[in-house]
Amino acid sequence: MLRRGTSTIRAAAATDDDAGLLEVRLGSPLLVERRVISDGHGRRIEATESRYPADRYGLIVGFDIEGPDLERTDESGGATSGAGR
Repeated sequence: MLRRGTSTIRAAAATDDDAGLLEVRLGSPLLVERRVISDGHGRRIEATESRYPADRYGLIVGFDIEGPDLERTDESGGATSGAGR
């Protein structure tokens, strides 16, 4: 059963590959989303990276607030404390 997803969004400039695949100019601004989905035992089920031309997409992000004593899985699959994040 899928339990938790974590997504990180950052800005990046389009590489040669990005420019060709996304039909944008080299160096164009992109939104890059890295997502990790875990099951109820904290095992990583899926890890993806998606690249979106910034002039064509906007992302809506929802999240749950967790207490500091709960653990979560970071992008690398390691457990991290909920405190300070």
